[in-house]
Amino acid sequence: MKANSLNILAWKKLRKDKLSFLALVFIFLCVLLGVFAVVLSPDSSPMANEMHIELATQKPLTKILFLEIPKQDIKQVSFMEGLFIGKPSKVKRIPIDKYTAFHNGVTYFPCQSEFMQTFIAVSYTHLTLPTTPYV
Repeated sequence: MKANSLNILAWKKLRKDKLSFLALVFIFLCVLLGVFAVVLSPDSSPMANEMHIELATQKPLTKILFLEIPKQDIKQVSFMEGLFIGKPSKVKRIPIDKYTAFHNGVTYFPCQSEFMQTFIAVSYTHLTLPTTPYV
């Protein structure tokens, strides 16, 4: 006489009942879908996780100019960390009200600020000047 554990008996009974087994497969697929949702449908929209506190008081669909300054040191992340948490941005994006470009840099007024700031680039290719406002 073969001794069967309660787990084996329950598994056999579950496999015989088709509706219960399909429900178990459905639950398993839902768990897999939840775990790998980031991989299956990544958010490819630009600046999806970027926040600027100074823009919180603006009305929706307000057009804002951004100055993009390349970062000097970018932290490298592993493939899995980049997949689930995200990769760090290669540029620092500053919302600005107005700017004046000169031969190797730019002076600008940050959004909702009265203090002018200056950025001097190593070369002009290291600076992305705003051309059209973002919505």
